[in-house]
Amino acid sequence: MTEAPLARSNTRSTRKRYRAPTENGGTLIDPPLNELVATAERNRRTAHNSDQLIADNPIGELRASLRRWALEQASTFTNCETQLPSNLQGCPLFVSGHQPQLFHPGVWFKNHLLEYLRSKHDGIGLHVIIDNDLCTANSIRVPTGTVDAPVLTNVPFDDAMEWIPFEERTIHNSSLFESFGDRVTSAIADLVPTPLIQQHWRIATAAAAVLPNLGFAFSKLRHNIEREWGAQTLEVPLSHLCRSREFHLFVLHFIRHRAPFVEIYNRSLEEYRRINRIRSRSHPVPPLSIENEWCELPFWVWQSSCPRRRALLVRTSQNTIELTNRSDVWRIENESKTDLFLDRFAELEERGIKIRPRALMTTMFLRLLLSDLFIHGIGGAKYDELTDQICRELGLVPPAYACATSTLRLPVEVPADSRNRIRETNQLLRQYRFHPERFIPETESSENQVSKWIQQKEKWINRKNENREKRLRHAMIEEANRALQRLLQEKISQAKQNLEIARHKSQVFDRLGSREFSFVLFPDFELQSRMQCEFSEG
Repeated sequence: MTEAPLARSNTRSTRKRYRAPTENGGTLIDPPLNELVATAERNRRTAHNSDQLIADNPIGELRASLRRWALEQASTFTNCETQLPSNLQGCPLFVSGHQPQLFHPGVWFKNHLLEYLRSKHDGIGLHVIIDNDLCTANSIRVPTGTVDAPVLTNVPFDDAMEWIPFEERTIHNSSLFESFGDRVTSAIADLVPTPLIQQHWRIATAAAAVLPNLGFAFSKLRHNIEREWGAQTLEVPLSHLCRSREFHLFVLHFIRHRAPFVEIYNRSLEEYRRINRIRSRSHPVPPLSIENEWCELPFWVWQSSCPRRRALLVRTSQNTIELTNRSDVWRIENESKTDLFLDRFAELEERGIKIRPRALMTTMFLRLLLSDLFIHGIGGAKYDELTDQICRELGLVPPAYACATSTLRLPVEVPADSRNRIRETNQLLRQYRFHPERFIPETESSENQVSKWIQQKEKWINRKNENREKRLRHAMIEEANRALQRLLQEKISQAKQNLEIARHKSQVFDRLGSREFSFVLFPDFELQSRMQCEFSEG
């Protein structure tokens, strides 16, 4: 077996387009649903037969040990009596993940797909709570008012705070949090009389009483609802997985190969931007830096006492690994001795020094060392094309992943999207302005005065455009147009009226027809039926 080489490969990045369904209730599953289990099996066989090493450990062995550890952690965290199969390596493990937010149903669709795959194919469904991401919001957007005059308002669930990782984000205003369900229910009452949050918010407040962490309360709310609906999927925070021996070895691997890895990472990023025609220097991720002897790696570091995420930089000095966030420095001696490194790395965690993967490394870790099939949303599926390119350049075979999402709109009578009608009406008004003669009936255009204006316009349009006559030519054409427009006043007035109606309908659609509203705003029964009945093997 060989350590994963850090040599340039001849593979190229790919460019794939994913689009959220436009129709209400529409779904996207790619590859198709009936191919997902076969894809998972191919991934499992490839990983099992791999001769690649991560920090001198075979990938197959790391997957076996991480899977056992992760599922034990998930069983404890989920606090359920789900019976795990005795042969964990022989059953498919379907994994997805997301930040612990009150997200829209399109994101939640992944969790229900996990349950469907678990139940239909004797597998395990595991949702990883990505709690190393920043908590950037303290409210959700809620539509209020009436269908004819909707208003969007932000309803807070906690005080506004500095953006810190969900792992560290405690609830500061408990009374605001406890009353959140009632305030949301009241705000949306005229549009959705019985939102899911009305009867289920008690789950979040009970969870917060046990552990006043925002992400924990939101995750318990969502997962308990899934349990009530019959799901048997498991949950585990990413922070728990980051305490595992396998994650520590994963970090060590890139520490040891940091300089060539940074080169591969940045080169793959440039290739991805070129293929996807991205000019931004920060999208989808910023490049890694090398500053003197310090190499930036795609991991975050912070301390529990000051949970501000900062980039992790690494260097080696006299057989000692030095880690820094550009402020503090932490040292691990004898990095060549793997067991000693693991002990020292675990001590950092115990001291409240958190090292967590950034976006690309999160899914690289979960796909390479844990899941048989990882299920992304649209955003994650797109940026993981870059992860695949990095893996290939590292000499690793990236497991195939799936992309899944759904579009679900609030059960409110919303007018159809009027953007096409607005565009067509604006084009019609433009035609009335610049080509009014095209809309005048022949019976009228033959009249002397009308014919005179049409002839004047044609004369000046066909006249040679000399510089000294430009102003006169423009004035004469405009005079003819204005005269002819007077015959179209009724049509112009009707078009303007239609335009205002279309604009109003468009505003209503924008405010009520969005697919981005939180799942807690939907009625319980309708949401359950839509989330669980959209699967067809055809």
